[in-house]
Amino acid sequence: MRPERGTPVTNQFPVSAHPSVASPSDKPECARRVQIVVPTCNEIVALPDLVRSLSALGSGLTPLFVDGRSTDGTQRWLEEHGLAVIPAERGRGAQLAAGARHALGRSEASILWFVHADCRPQLDALARICDAVDAGAVAGACTLRFSGGWAARFMTRFYAILNRFGLYYGDATLFVRTDVYEACGGYGAQPIFEDVDLVRRLRRGYPGGFRRLPVEVVASSRRFDGWRFPLVFAQWVLLQILYWCGVPPRLLAKAYRLSR
Repeated sequence: MRPERGTPVTNQFPVSAHPSVASPSDKPECARRVQIVVPTCNEIVALPDLVRSLSALGSGLTPLFVDGRSTDGTQRWLEEHGLAVIPAERGRGAQLAAGARHALGRSEASILWFVHADCRPQLDALARICDAVDAGAVAGACTLRFSGGWAARFMTRFYAILNRFGLYYGDATLFVRTDVYEACGGYGAQPIFEDVDLVRRLRRGYPGGFRRLPVEVVASSRRFDGWRFPLVFAQWVLLQILYWCGVPPRLLAKAYRLSR
């Protein structure tokens, strides 16, 4: 029976989602410790591969999808496949905040892991995150690699340089202990750079507690690959500089939408 729209369900991933892949984790309790939160908005094309990728991380997972008013059937697809999904106001910051609130209220997990819909973590990522937290990390991110051509290779190297200066973004799939997430105020509903804001507060409040894991996450380069890359990259750099100069995120988001 298909659940009513907007009603969260707790089924784990269907076994048929990735029948040929056994659980790579030697720590099955990680599925209970980690709550995966995935924001979606018009991701119907990416959903089958996304589900296969997450289901391959281990058995017993119950990821929570937070849909931002998709118009392409994303929420319906998730519901029809028995996956937990809740509606939220459109905007990645608002969706991540809503997903975290829901997870903190209904999940017994001690770690939140925020995974973007176009990201694919390596198979042992779940166990490696648990190991990092057990070793003292309070939050962190994976090592990001973009898939695609020359622009993707450039962005992969560029992100590695940014990481050396403490800059991390949501593409790298941020994770954080639930108690630390609540203590630092969690995701804000700001419309852009919500990930930079959260990481800044985490690194400021817990010096040395934020770790970059040698665990690869492959992200799609669909936003910037091809001939448009120089323009897209220049725009991103400009928005980033304006953000650090104190320009309100709502104005930056408006400029970003107009440019698209």
